[in-house]
Amino acid sequence: MEYLADDELREVTPLNLPIRKRILDKNLRDREVKRTKAVLA
Repeated sequence: MEYLADDELREVTPLNLPIRKRILDKNLRDREVKRTKAVLA
């Protein structure tokens, strides 16, 4: 068993269960992390 990070999604298909990032673009993902940290701080 493994846990998903906040920025990951579990895709369910008949043959497999891949994990992928919610925001695929690395730059946008980094910006979202910074924005979230600023809001929580």
